[in-house]
Amino acid sequence: MPAKTPIECGDMLLDALNRGDVEAAVALYEPDALFISGGNSVQGHAAIRETFAGFAALEAEFSAERRAMHVTGDIAMALSTWKCEGVDADGNRVEFGGDSVDVIRRQPDGTWLFAIDNATTE
Repeated sequence: MPAKTPIECGDMLLDALNRGDVEAAVALYEPDALFISGGNSVQGHAAIRETFAGFAALEAEFSAERRAMHVTGDIAMALSTWKCEGVDADGNRVEFGGDSVDVIRRQPDGTWLFAIDNATTE
């Protein structure tokens, strides 16, 4: 189901990541979207899919607090603080998070997709 608003786009991403549904998460990004995390950036569905597969392997639980959403025309900028908790392959608990600045764009069909997801880590 496509996102009908920029807020819904963020909520659906959180839900997909928490379910470990990599394909549903990737579907919320434009085909050429840019994903930035931990100082690294990847672009496009294939690279974003690989990144999210790593999160799924952690059986991670994501949470986020939306701090602001600014919309003008077909572009939205979302500001949030996020956190990820999971368990690595050795059974060690991992926790990381940070701030996120996202650019979400309305598509020609009226749905919204991430164009840039800049999830900085602490």
